Amino acid sequence: MGRVARVRRGCCYGGRMADRAAIGRAGEEMAAGFLQGRGFSILERNLRVGRNEIDLLCESPHGELTLVEVKTSVGASAPFPEQRIDWRKRTALIRCARLLRGAMTGRRAPIRFDVVAVTMNPGAPAKIIHFPHAFEA
Repeated sequence: MGRVARVRRGCCYGGRMADRAAIGRAGEEMAAGFLQGRGFSILERNLRVGRNEIDLLCESPHGELTLVEVKTSVGASAPFPEQRIDWRKRTALIRCARLLRGAMTGRRAPIRFDVVAVTMNPGAPAKIIHFPHAFEA
């Protein structure tokens, strides 16, 4: 089971969550801290690769280059965030990985795709779940 992180103050205003971008940033920040606590090194955040973006580019404790997609949901009635990664998003991440592989010189570490799902409920700790090797290229 994943480590529980607390929702930062300032994300909620009178029981309502701030705009989607602020929610996404808060989720990415929690996910980065969660992964660092598990031995990952954060190499880049919000890395633009062509027309796409990688939420977190990390190195796993085992030396694998890891593209992490962070999905954040708010409220108990929200769907599971990890279910919002469809074939289009997977295709875009695979394309990013291929472009990164072509741009990297001298590094041949395996590339993997992870998903971190963050569910925030106002007034309660956030729930963070890490899905290593979420899908294959």
